[in-house]
Amino acid sequence: MPNKKLVDTILGLLVVQFILGMLANLYATLPEQKVYEVFHQLGFITLHAVNGTLLLVLGIILLVKSRKTRAFKPATGGLGNMVLAYIFGELFVFTQRDIYSLLMALTFIGALLSYARLAFSNQAR
Repeated sequence: MPNKKLVDTILGLLVVQFILGMLANLYATLPEQKVYEVFHQLGFITLHAVNGTLLLVLGIILLVKSRKTRAFKPATGGLGNMVLAYIFGELFVFTQRDIYSLLMALTFIGALLSYARLAFSNQAR
């Protein structure tokens, strides 16, 4: 069975990710030209991206640990949704199209629900 602490850590970091995303949305400004330069300065968007990358790594570790268990399906769903949220976040930064922000939020919810299902079931013990 996968590690319960790992699932709980992922859930905690997803909460942090939500907060960083809201702070970035409210207080961060993207440069008019060369939007990629936003990642060269420490701020909410950079912290959001770094935390998202950490979540992807932990999601992969959980998926590997959960293979051959009943936890594999929700771990796959969680990681798949996090990958999509990451892609949509990148697309939003570089295009500023609101649809990508919405898709990022929806796939975030999918990841949160997948990992919550795992955390509150006996599959992660």
